[in-house]
Amino acid sequence: MTVRSTKKKGSKFGIVPIEVAEAGLTGSALRVYIILAAYGYSVSQKAYPSVGTIACHLGITDTSVKRGLAELIERDLIANGGIHPETGTVVYTLLDADNLGKKDCKQPRRGRPPKTETSDANVNKHRTSV
Repeated sequence: MTVRSTKKKGSKFGIVPIEVAEAGLTGSALRVYIILAAYGYSVSQKAYPSVGTIACHLGITDTSVKRGLAELIERDLIANGGIHPETGTVVYTLLDADNLGKKDCKQPRRGRPPKTETSDANVNKHRTSV
């Protein structure tokens, strides 16, 4: 499974696997993951925004970003890939989220429940008694 990001002029967004959304991460960790996905490159899955840049996007402190990054590393959702030679920032690799597993969230069929003989009899009983 890969995380894709799309970079358009003036707009960045990251596609997050549902397994990550269901992983029970703290709010800060999930938001940090989203920023990394937006900055990541689809082929290499590497992203290297600075802690300050992530904090600025999210409106949180550097300490909160570092806690979120630590949680993502602990949960094996990202890996620390060293220092980027040009920017001097840490390179994070978005890891495959398949190890988290998917929840079974099949929804029951919407609409009316299937008809049964009992429900048909109740409808007819009410019609005849009026």
